[in-house]
Amino acid sequence: MLTRLPVQPRIIPSQARQLIREHVISRSQIVSLTASEYIDLIEWLAANGILGGATYDAIIVKAAQSARADCLATFNVADFRRLWPAEAYRIVTPDEISA
Repeated sequence: MLTRLPVQPRIIPSQARQLIREHVISRSQIVSLTASEYIDLIEWLAANGILGGATYDAIIVKAAQSARADCLATFNVADFRRLWPAEAYRIVTPDEISA
């Protein structure tokens, strides 16, 4: 979350919205999961002992898988690679995309 990044000054919600509009939405595709995909994901989370905030990361990974995304950009590479080890090379920092 942009508003939780350890930067000074802090990013306020209106700035986060603008950054997302300018740098994410124009380069991204919005993906929704089906009910079946959510059910499969819940089963996978339970079977693998994934809980807490990692469940939100898992939803993002599932959406990337469903969309056959070329990459998944995050500031939290390690956690996402733990959830998607078979495709860890696809998980990159935003800086790697800009380069």
